[in-house]
Amino acid sequence: PAPAPAPAPAPAPATSTSMATTRTRRVRSATSALPSLATSINSALSYTASTLAPTPTPASTERRVISVHVVRNNANPKKPRKFRLYSDYPLSKLRSGYLAAYKKSGCKRVTFYLRGTALTNDSAAIGSLNLTDSDLVIAMENGKEPS
Repeated sequence: PAPAPAPAPAPAPATSTSMATTRTRRVRSATSALPSLATSINSALSYTASTLAPTPTPASTERRVISVHVVRNNANPKKPRKFRLYSDYPLSKLRSGYLAAYKKSGCKRVTFYLRGTALTNDSAAIGSLNLTDSDLVIAMENGKEPS
């Protein structure tokens, strides 16, 4: 005798499985419109931010704090005196601070040297003199010359 044909699988009842599929389809169709909405919102926000944001200033004109290490009379640089100045302050601000600090020691005038070159322009900004943070500056007092 021939084997009996296998019974066909029964159709799935309309229960939670078909409802989950329906919900998933609904959620997908509802969220499929969101990317275009998000894109339009993002583009509107970026346009608003770009029109309201101030233009960035170049790094050379940006005001920043510079810590200048000053060695007195070309002495041992183990413990230099530190001055913190803004990059847009003139060199005269460093000079007046140095003279105030060493007035009791007999300092009446000072010439600063950076990398072997005298800094003579008192009105030049600290940032324009290529002084960077923690640069070592030599201060020669009362007309002495560096050796």
